[in-house]
This record gives sequence, structure tokens and C-alpha cells, in this order.
Amino acid sequence: MCVLESDLENQLGEFHVKMKGLAGFARLCAGDQYEIFMKYGRQRWKLRGRIEINAKQVWDSEDMVFLPLISDFLSVKVTELKSLANHVVVGSVCCETKDLFAALPQTVAVDINDLGTIKLSLEVTWSPFDKDEQGSVASINKPPTVSKRLSAIFNHSPPDTPSLREQAFYVSPASCQPVCL
Repeated sequence: MCVLESDLENQLGEFHVKMKGLAGFARLCAGDQYEIFMKYGRQRWKLRGRIEINAKQVWDSEDMVFLPLISDFLSVKVTELKSLANHVVVGSVCCETKDLFAALPQTVAVDINDLGTIKLSLEVTWSPFDKDEQGSVASINKPPTVSKRLSAIFNHSPPDTPSLREQAFYVSPASCQPVCL
């Protein structure tokens, strides 16, 4: 069964994830620094950003490529960096990725805390045929290599604070199971 699951995952393409920014009305102030850590199976993405005086957000990396997985959730943890040893966890959630398999790029807003006052805005593009190495059942003995390619960056300016008119991505933070609405 694991062989079939691995072979299917090798045929799913890639998720190109672009950081749009954090949205949070009165919670985001100039000078605040944040660290966002995403984990999807064995794949990880850690990025740091700060809020500038003009409400712009500057992030150290804006793009990441994740290989889709069948049985894993996307875990997101947002931490506010206060001082050298004083960090405050803003929120942590687990998201199901089945709705990310869409033909067109989509912007998702992930509620980071229970009240939904902080949202992480991401643009996700599923590329079903955009993968360097396609594995097969015949190559079981070879360890899989995960290629991390950055997609072409057409806009080199930092992302603006996102609006909240994007698609909401609801999750249950306690159980890492999707919320039924």
C-alpha cells in the first residue's frame, strides 16, 4: 500500500506557494517581527518578516515549492519575535490540502488564532505536470530526491498587507482535522 501511495504522490506535481503577508487589523504594528514555520510531511519552510512604518511587509523569502502528499496535513506556526529570548506564539494550525488541487491559482487566508484576528495569506498554484523527477514503482530501491525550485519572481517588490476578500481556509487547530461547515 505504501508503494502505491508513494507512486501516486510522485504523479501529483507541485504546489507553488507564494507568501502574500499577514493580515490582522490592530494586531500588526510597525516594527513587529514574525517568524512563520510551515511543515508538510518532511518538507519545511521557515521565513521571517517585519512590518514597516508604511504598512508594507518585508519577508526573507516569498516562494516555496511543496510536493503534494496524500496523508499529511500542512502545519503552520506563527511566532512574534519580541526580543532575543522572548518570543510569543501567535497561533498554530493544521490544514488539509485537498482543496488546493485547483486548476487556477488561488489565494487562501488561514486563520492563525482561535478568534481569527490574525490571518496568513498565501497564493497557492498547483502545477500537476511541473515536476523534475517522476518516480515510478520500478524505482522503489532508490531514495526519493525532493527538488526545491523557486518559481520565477516577476514582482521583486515586497508584498503589501493583504486584503481579507480572499477565500477563507478553515481548520480546527486542536485536532488537525478539517472543520465541517
